Amino acid sequence: MSTAIPSPRRREAQLAGQTDVVIGGSAGIGLETARLVRAEGATLVLTARNPERLQNVASEFASASTVAFDATDFERLAQFFDELPAPIDHLLLTGPGPYYAPLADFDFEKARRTIEAHVFLPLQVARHAASKVRPGGTLLFMGGTGGRHTAKGFALISALTACRLPKQRLTERIRERNGYANVVEEIALITAANKGIGSKIAVPVECFHASKVRCVS
Repeated sequence: MSTAIPSPRRREAQLAGQTDVVIGGSAGIGLETARLVRAEGATLVLTARNPERLQNVASEFASASTVAFDATDFERLAQFFDELPAPIDHLLLTGPGPYYAPLADFDFEKARRTIEAHVFLPLQVARHAASKVRPGGTLLFMGGTGGRHTAKGFALISALTACRLPKQRLTERIRERNGYANVVEEIALITAANKGIGSKIAVPVECFHASKVRCVS
């Protein structure tokens, strides 16, 4: 007598029918997160500064929309949001690595670019995205952990880490004005390099559903 083996139950994609934007999606955490949300059924919009790298990534995501521009060019950033064809569900903003240098060797131009990317860029993205994200959607601002420890060369990143409070206030204001259930104020991710696994790390999908959570991988 043979026993029928039940077929495995197919898991429903968690992000099916949704549109997700990844700013900084051509490498590292941004790329791995793009792969993850695409596997969960989302329609992708990817942006990155390097057009060649973004073009190489585009071949992996056949149906994704890609736009190459420097997100710290705030006029171009505003144009990007103006040209988005439809409301979006979730947005992840990644960023370049922090600038480390002792004060004696401090390069203020590099520091300025770091401040633009880690302080002013999230503010600009929040301002433009607030009217684009559907109720119940998510704004994900990726933070870092380096500035939580004192060490030579950590002056700038420590100051940027202190900007966590304004980010909290920012997301509270967005929630008050737009009624979002799921605005994530900061993601503190231990870098993949520290884990010894290269850049193969992604923001967990749960972060796209959590209500004002802090996700630590």
